[in-house]
Amino acid sequence: MDRFTWGVVGGTAALIVIGIAAVLLVRRTSAPPDLTTPDGTVRAYVKAIDAGNPGQAWDLLGERQHAELSRDDFIRRATTAYRSPREGRMAIDATLVEGSTARVDLSRTYTGGGPPIFGPSTYTSRSTARLELQRGQWRITVPPDDYRFFAERPVPPNVVVITATPPAATPVPVR
Repeated sequence: MDRFTWGVVGGTAALIVIGIAAVLLVRRTSAPPDLTTPDGTVRAYVKAIDAGNPGQAWDLLGERQHAELSRDDFIRRATTAYRSPREGRMAIDATLVEGSTARVDLSRTYTGGGPPIFGPSTYTSRSTARLELQRGQWRITVPPDDYRFFAERPVPPNVVVITATPPAATPVPVR
């Protein structure tokens, strides 16, 4: 190979190494979630579940949730229900604080494969977490949809359950 070709190959290899190093550096230097805010508490909860540490997520739940389900049962359910690390980018869309309660809207955007001519396809899942200020700390009272491990058979998100009660029987006069 001539000098020009070696230069192109060397420059390409250097750019690849720099890109990988930048990605690794950015991932390592991300600040831990701020547990003094509702959105920081939700980030920490999601991060703990995604990292396979449901015990850390348990610590961020509210008092009523602790009373409804033991720590061991929560860890067992979270571990059983959890499937491989969740792909996609999680983002906090909005945070609404009203006194000692808060609502955090979040979304997770997934990028799927698709024909190169059309570009990658994306799908966004949205959910809401609810929190209360308990003993000076924000605690999750309703986790985001994909991170609820309380009900034996949780209702999937965006599903409306409708039940019907038959009308009362009308008495028929006897002649």
